[in-house]
Amino acid sequence: MSNPSLGAATGYESMGRMNALEMALSIVVEQFPEALAAVLAGSSAAGTATATSDLDIVVVLAGLPAPYRETIRVDGVPVELFVHTADSLAYWYYRERAEGRCTLAHMLATGTALTGAGAESTQAAACRWVEAGPERWTSDQLDTAGMRSPMPWTTSSVRVTRMNATPWQGRCSCWLSSWH
Repeated sequence: MSNPSLGAATGYESMGRMNALEMALSIVVEQFPEALAAVLAGSSAAGTATATSDLDIVVVLAGLPAPYRETIRVDGVPVELFVHTADSLAYWYYRERAEGRCTLAHMLATGTALTGAGAESTQAAACRWVEAGPERWTSDQLDTAGMRSPMPWTTSSVRVTRMNATPWQGRCSCWLSSWH
């Protein structure tokens, strides 16, 4: 077997989901022993990672140095760290909602809890945010976002999907399943 640190077989080429969970937990325990919550998100948590996948880890701290985002490599595996406080989570939830995205809430709602006394409540809050769904956008907002079809000859199903779209349709699978 080749040594991952030499760059021969790195990333998910030799790592399964359990190893991804173990690696993510190890990173959190080592770098964030004071974490209130930590969640492995994305394809690593879903079990759909490929050889080029990274580990997406959301960490919640009580205060500084959060919030920040950092990319590191551990044993040849790229790791995206999304480090937040409770206040910065709320800020990003509202900001992404206004922008028609739900990335952070989706990561937490669908991820795998790693550690921290607050992991369950953090995920539950993210699930409530996701379940609340988006606010409807005005026609002007849809036009600006390019979500309305300018062609009157599109099929009625496409027109209904795009003309009556909420901002995160097509952008966040958590809302696609519940917002038609």
